[in-house]
Amino acid sequence: MTRYHANTETDKKSSFNDIPSDEEMSKYKDFGKLTHNYQRMTEPLYKRPIYRYRKGFLIILLVLLVLWLIMEFG
Repeated sequence: MTRYHANTETDKKSSFNDIPSDEEMSKYKDFGKLTHNYQRMTEPLYKRPIYRYRKGFLIILLVLLVLWLIMEFG
């Protein structure tokens, strides 16, 4: 069984053929956000400071705390 199916019915595809207005297109034009995301994704991971990513920093801190507690009281 294939995972993707092509929809050939024209009544359902009509919404894809509509051209959005200039106001709708300008609503999604945020080049500052685009360049920020591009620079963030192309920067190597080893050059990023770890404290800038809260989840990763907290996980590492939690693991170190658990290891320290095991060494002290284990």
